[in-house]
Amino acid sequence: MTRPIPNIFHFVFGLREQTEPFHLMYYLCLASCLEVNQPEEVHFHYHNEPHGEWWERIKPRLRLRRIDPERFVADYRYDDPTVAAFRYAHLADFARLRILLEEGGIYADIDSLFLRPLPTDWHSRQFVLGEEKAPAGAEDDRSLCNAWIASAPGAEFCRYWL
Repeated sequence: MTRPIPNIFHFVFGLREQTEPFHLMYYLCLASCLEVNQPEEVHFHYHNEPHGEWWERIKPRLRLRRIDPERFVADYRYDDPTVAAFRYAHLADFARLRILLEEGGIYADIDSLFLRPLPTDWHSRQFVLGEEKAPAGAEDDRSLCNAWIASAPGAEFCRYWL
């Protein structure tokens, strides 16, 4: 019997130093997740804790979980300095998949606004992933989108992708 996708949401943030206060948009993302989806918990995974008024308002409603960056990505030497500037995003790519593989749940980027709850039947699946328009020049006009992922613990596709 397969395990269902738990109604626990995961957000990954702060994989680079936080020099600006937590933005209102991020607060609205988390608040909309809590209100619309009614999750059992919202886990906020971070390396550098946010700060500021909006952070202090939402922080008590979250389960805070400090994480260490993936060593392979943190130590990787990029040839292109433009790509290297996005190391924090690559670190988040690995973190979200590791968290979902181990614990299951629903991952969303911190700029996702929730307007409707997720379909309840999705929780009985093993893995649900978004689709987006492919980059210019791609062979296919569709691409997988990792800005939103739902996974049962130990889901085969999650393991394969990681």
